[in-house]
Amino acid sequence: MIEAISPSVAHRVARGGDDGTLRVVRLQVPSLLEEEVFAWTGHSGPISALAWSPRGQHIATGGVDGQVLLWDGESGVLLDTCPLQAPRGAITALAWLDDSKLAVSAGDALTILTTCLKQAV
Repeated sequence: MIEAISPSVAHRVARGGDDGTLRVVRLQVPSLLEEEVFAWTGHSGPISALAWSPRGQHIATGGVDGQVLLWDGESGVLLDTCPLQAPRGAITALAWLDDSKLAVSAGDALTILTTCLKQAV
């Protein structure tokens, strides 16, 4: 499982599972009990990378299936599948450069995605 804390919504954590499901939970403080906000499946295998956008509006997930998916950070709705130029294998890292650019690492290549993000942002 991989996790990332929302930069804008207090106590929200995104989790990527081995079953390809993105889950967002709200942690109740101080008890740290969890309340699931949403759970959506989009990858055909484990989620290997995820990142919140700088303002917390979107979540990008990358999987061992080689796909990058863009989700709405509030509702969990799948906004887009971001195509990579060539098959590169499992996504190993994601990092937002700003609210409209996403750096994707897969195999031995680094790609900067902007096309699918412009449609959703």
